[in-house]
Amino acid sequence: MLKAAAPPRSNVLAIADAIAFHEAIGAERKLARLVALRDRWARRLSQNDRVRLWPSLAPGRAGAFATFGIDGIKPADLAAHLWSKYRIFVVAITHPQFEGLRVVAYLVPSANGSKYEGRNVTFWSKGDEATVTWMDRELKCSARRAES
Repeated sequence: MLKAAAPPRSNVLAIADAIAFHEAIGAERKLARLVALRDRWARRLSQNDRVRLWPSLAPGRAGAFATFGIDGIKPADLAAHLWSKYRIFVVAITHPQFEGLRVVAYLVPSANGSKYEGRNVTFWSKGDEATVTWMDRELKCSARRAES
């Protein structure tokens, strides 16, 4: 007999904060920001003739995620390349009707700035500074000012 594992306590303890955050910013603003993030990469990528996008990027169709495929490249191979070269995490999808990579951005509560999380990765930005955390390793970035 298989037993289901209990969810991590952190997930349970975070529910109240997640609901409060969602109610504070509102579903419309949250969705608009996530769609803007998705469109930033998806619209550029879709300009290439070899790229296929699912679902449509038309308003009201996809929300915060999109799946893309590149003709002639296996999704698992591209996922491995994106991870090994750029540390970009995506999910390879193989379906009878299409194959591609699922990309999702998650907006999470932040007292200041913007914070997005995916599996094992966090991106936080405020002003001219940003921090990327992956697997407990942290990279801090800041904009360079032109010297006068």
